[in-house]
Amino acid sequence: SIWRLIQQMMTFLLVFGYVMLAFHLIQIHPAKVEEFVPPSKPDFESLEKIPPSKITSYPEFVNACKEMAGYYKDSTKNPLLKNTIFIAGINYSYRDFFHNFRCYTDRLGIKFLPISLDPNIYSYIKNNNIAPTFLMPDVPGRGKVLSEASGFGGKNFNLIGCRKIEAVAGALALGYNVVFSDVDIAILRDPIHHLFFPGVDYVHSENIPCGSTFRWRFNHSMEGNTGFYSVRSNPQTIRTWDLTYRACSQTPLYDDQTMFWLILRNNLNPIASPLPTCPAQQEDFSHLQQPPSHQGTVPNSVVSCPLNSCLFSAGGLRSYETFDKLKRGIKLTGQLAVTAHANWMNGRQNKQDALTRTGLWLAKWQPAAQYQPQPLQQQVQGSESFDGISGMNHLNTNMREKSSLAMNHVNAHLGSNINNSKRMRQGRKKHQQLLQQQQQQRRLQSDNAGNWTCRPITSPLLKTGPAAFP
Repeated sequence: SIWRLIQQMMTFLLVFGYVMLAFHLIQIHPAKVEEFVPPSKPDFESLEKIPPSKITSYPEFVNACKEMAGYYKDSTKNPLLKNTIFIAGINYSYRDFFHNFRCYTDRLGIKFLPISLDPNIYSYIKNNNIAPTFLMPDVPGRGKVLSEASGFGGKNFNLIGCRKIEAVAGALALGYNVVFSDVDIAILRDPIHHLFFPGVDYVHSENIPCGSTFRWRFNHSMEGNTGFYSVRSNPQTIRTWDLTYRACSQTPLYDDQTMFWLILRNNLNPIASPLPTCPAQQEDFSHLQQPPSHQGTVPNSVVSCPLNSCLFSAGGLRSYETFDKLKRGIKLTGQLAVTAHANWMNGRQNKQDALTRTGLWLAKWQPAAQYQPQPLQQQVQGSESFDGISGMNHLNTNMREKSSLAMNHVNAHLGSNINNSKRMRQGRKKHQQLLQQQQQQRRLQSDNAGNWTCRPITSPLLKTGPAAFP
């Protein structure tokens, strides 16, 4: 009958509409990251066949390491650290974190080598004559490191991590002992006395929040944190970091931390020799002058130890609750906090908010004296000037509102006319254009004339412990 035919047509249209809706939603909203599946045990025989890094063949890298070695800006402060270098990996989207990190190192008189992970940050550091740097080369067939911020587990995130491993591997191969740090870390005290010990090759921070009942165990599934660590140069560590580079350069689906701990725990040449805790603070660094054959307590091994999870905290800044636990945990140690890592949270803005909320965001951008800020409307229309961080906040709000309107425009058409794909494409295009414009305006924040300065440290972490901050 006609009525039955009408019902069948309505059913068909309804099903077709749902299919199209799902198709468009998948296009607009990327799928959530699936549950992490760890990689299989490394095939060390195959890794041996992968070409090693050529980073030590670049004169700029060699010269940058030579210039920035010594750890302290004052080379006479501790000559025994002349072969020790502090390295930090920098991505362009984290350049404000780079300046925040500099506030801490400058305050402590520490110098570090900023490794440029993408061409934009390399140009930025060079053009502003900030420090010697080196642009990490791309791995053929594995894509380029993008300048944009990357979420945990994404391809760009993993490429960035592998470039960090390669930089450390290169410095070790040149004979330098290395302190490595991400730039989303606040360094409250000089960490050097916690980082190098006789007979210990690798000292790492834990991925355990301060105050947790869980205790670090080397063979547990939990990995040590590769965001802050120290490593002594010897044949065993050189080989371990080289194998990690080879593994991560061929497997971009996994981050540097996953690949490193997979190599360290499964390798038999050298084998891992973990200590349950690190020794007491070291004041004498004469052991760093011994030849490599004297390093390590077990032949052909990498001796490692974990740092105190409260003094070198991870995940303690992500909420008010975890920050309160961190403060209580530091008090119980009877010592002062050394570093605080803004990790266990995704997105650069969440990290910056956490550092700001806890009084650890020190970087402040100020325009040059002759600079006259333009109205926000003119800035949005493409002005090459930008009124610092405060203007950035207004601009981000403005752009998010426009972006939200664009997405509402898209969603409205989803409901009213599911077949109108032309309008859908236009809405998505407008949304992408607004996001690109927002990213461009962010670049103006620190690329134009102006100066970065440092605010006083107001974090309660400085008042936590047996004595005032030195």
